[in-house]
Amino acid sequence: FLTSSELLLIQESYKILASIRFALHLHTNRAEDRLLFDYQYDVASLLGFNEANRNEQVEKFMQIFYRTNNQIATLSEILIKRLRSRVSPALLKRRAKTINDRFQKRGKQLEATNTDIFKKTPSAIFELFKLLQEHSDINDLSDELVMLLLEHLYLIDDRFRNDVQNRNLFISILNQPKTNNRELRRMARLGVLGSYWPNFDAVTGRMQFDLYHIYTVEEHTLRVLDNACQFSKATTDKEFDTYHDIFMHTPKAIVLYLAALFHDIAKGRGGDHSSLGEEEAKSFCLKHNLSSFDANLVGWLVKNHLVMSVTAQHQDIDDPEVVKKFANNVGNLVRLNYLYLLTIADIRGTNPNLWNNWRSSLLAGLYKSASKYLRSDVETPLNREELVNQVKSSALEALQKSKFNKDSCLEFWRELGEDYFLRHSDEEVVRHTKAILNHKNKDDVLVNIHQFSVRGATEIFIYCNDRNYLFAHITYILAKLRLSIVHARVITTSKGHALDTFLVLDANGNPVNDLKQCKIIQQQISQTLKNPGQITGVPSHGLPRRVRELRVPIVVNFGLSKVNNYTSMELKAPDYPGLLASLSNAFVDCSIAIHNARISKLGERAHNLFQISNLDYKPLDEEHQEKLKNSIMDHLQQPQQELLEV
Repeated sequence: FLTSSELLLIQESYKILASIRFALHLHTNRAEDRLLFDYQYDVASLLGFNEANRNEQVEKFMQIFYRTNNQIATLSEILIKRLRSRVSPALLKRRAKTINDRFQKRGKQLEATNTDIFKKTPSAIFELFKLLQEHSDINDLSDELVMLLLEHLYLIDDRFRNDVQNRNLFISILNQPKTNNRELRRMARLGVLGSYWPNFDAVTGRMQFDLYHIYTVEEHTLRVLDNACQFSKATTDKEFDTYHDIFMHTPKAIVLYLAALFHDIAKGRGGDHSSLGEEEAKSFCLKHNLSSFDANLVGWLVKNHLVMSVTAQHQDIDDPEVVKKFANNVGNLVRLNYLYLLTIADIRGTNPNLWNNWRSSLLAGLYKSASKYLRSDVETPLNREELVNQVKSSALEALQKSKFNKDSCLEFWRELGEDYFLRHSDEEVVRHTKAILNHKNKDDVLVNIHQFSVRGATEIFIYCNDRNYLFAHITYILAKLRLSIVHARVITTSKGHALDTFLVLDANGNPVNDLKQCKIIQQQISQTLKNPGQITGVPSHGLPRRVRELRVPIVVNFGLSKVNNYTSMELKAPDYPGLLASLSNAFVDCSIAIHNARISKLGERAHNLFQISNLDYKPLDEEHQEKLKNSIMDHLQQPQQELLEV
C-alpha cells in the first residue's frame, strides 16, 4: 500500500517521535508519554537544542515535533484512501466525467486525466483547488492526485510564483468566503501554500512558548481567516449579526482576508513582527495586482493588529483622551471597521478560553466611542464637560422617573469628581445613586451586586468610609472567595467616602449569575469590611506550574498622572490566584494609598495600572518608588499571603 518514498518518510517520522519519547522518559524518569508544557524545555535540551534564548529553544524543538505530526497525518490520509478503494472498489468502477483536459471527477473525488498534467501545465496545481470551489459535488482529491501533487511541489519555484495567471488564481481562491478557508487549509496541509509562500512555510509548525497562544502560528492564522470569513454570513446569532453588519460596510472582503493571513507571518524572526509583516504584506499585495491603496490598507492592518486589543484591555477606554488618541491613530471609519473585525477574529482564533463577554464588551465599547469620534468633524463629542453633563442629565431623568428627589441626587453628586461620571455609564450612575440614597446609615458598609452587567462580568459596588488599605482588604476578600478581578474603579469622594467598583469573574471565567451565591458574596464582603481586624491572609497557592515554567518577568514602571498629580504605576507580572492580594501586601508595607486601578489579564500575564500616592495624598518621590518596587518584587516573586496588619 506504500511506495518506497512514502515508507521512508514514515520511518523517518517514527524515528523523530521515538527519540522525543525516549528523551521524555529520561527527563521524567518514568513511562511518561505526554509532552506537557513544562517538560518541553528539558526535553529540547536533551535532544541537543541549545539556543541561548529559552523560548526560541523550545519553539524550534516543537516546530520539528508539529511538522513531523503533520507529515504523518498527510501520509495517513493517503493510505486510508487507498485502503478504502481496496475495500470498496465500486468507486473505481464508476465512470469518470471529464471536466477539462487535465481533470475529471469520479463520484465526489477529483482525479487527474494523466500523470503529466503538472509538468505540462504547472498552473494546474492552483487550478485543482479552484475546481474544488466551483464544483460543490466534489469534496476530495483521489489518493493518486494527492501523490501526484506532492511529487510535483518542486514546480512551485520563482517562475511559478511570478506567473500572473498563478497570482490571479491565488487571489481568486482567497476571495471566495464560503470555501476559501477550506481550500487554504487543504493547500497548507499538502505543502502547496508553504511552497508558494515560503514565509508561511517558515511558521508552519511554529508554536509560541506561552499560555496565550495554544495553536501553532499557521493553525492560528487559518483559524483567524476562518473567523473573518464567518463575518460575511448572515446569522441569527445576535453577536455575529452585529459583526456581519459591520462587515457589510467594508469595501472589500479581500483586504480583511489578506490581513488575517499576514498578521502573524513575521513571528519568530526577531524584532517587531507587526512592522516586519507590514512590509511583506504590502509587497505581496502589489505583486498580486491589488491597488496601492488596498496594499497600504492591508499593511496598516497588519502593523496595527494588536493596537485595539491592547487599548481596550490595558487602557482606560472611559477616558476621552484614550479614545481620542486611538481614533486619531485609526484615522477613519473604514479602517476602524476592518481593525475591529480583525481584532475579534484574532482573539477568537488564539485561544477559545480567551474570548468571553468581558473582552467582547471592552472591544465593543472602544469601537462605539471611536466611531462616535470619527463621525464628527470636531472634537465636541469627546469634550469632557459635555460628556459629564450628558451622563448626569440622562441619569437624573431616570432617577426622577423612579421618584428620587432631584435635589438629593444633585447634592450627593457634588461629592463626586468628574472622573466618576466619565468612567461610569448613566445606568451605573443610576444604580449607584439609588443604592446610596436608600442606604440609611452612611457610616455603614454598603455592598451592592449587579449580576447582569453589560460589561460581561459581575459588578460589585462598595460604598463606605474611606480608610487606609481598603483596596488591600477588598482584594483579600475577593481572593478568598475565588473571584478574579478583571477591572476596578477606585474613587474617593470629597466627604471621605470610597466608591469602589470591581468587575469580577468566577473561577471558570464566567459572571456570577447565581442569586444565592451573590447574596453569600455580598454578606461576606460586608461582614468582613465591618470587622477589618479579623482579616487574615489568603492561603497561598503559589505560581501554577505552567506559569512558573514560562518565567514571566515582573515589570514595574512609574510616572506622574497629568489629571490629578498622583503617581501612576504600571505593573506587568505573571498572573496567578491571589495576585492582587499579594500585591496589596506591598502597598501596605510601603504605606500606599490607591485612588484608581485598572486590572487586565491576558493569558499568563497580568497588566495593571494604578494611580497611587503616599498616605498624605502626595505623589511618591524616587526613594519611595524604589522602596515600593523592591517590595513588589519580594511579594510577587515568592507569592505568599501573610497576616495583613490593619
